[in-house]
Amino acid sequence: MRLGRPSETPAEVTTRIVEAKARGLSLRTIAAELTEAGIPTVRGGTTWYASTVRTVLKSQDAAAMA
Repeated sequence: MRLGRPSETPAEVTTRIVEAKARGLSLRTIAAELTEAGIPTVRGGTTWYASTVRTVLKSQDAAAMA
């Protein structure tokens, strides 16, 4: 059973973040790559931060992929 608010992060973005972390990239590097690729944040922002990447990695969706 899923608890809490549903994730608003698209599945393909979550997958990309999980795979990048599995390759050993730092949170800061992952954030920079997402920003450079022009992938918008969940709130429509243009800049990703390490803290945002960390939040996605701690989500139930990311845990299910691991």
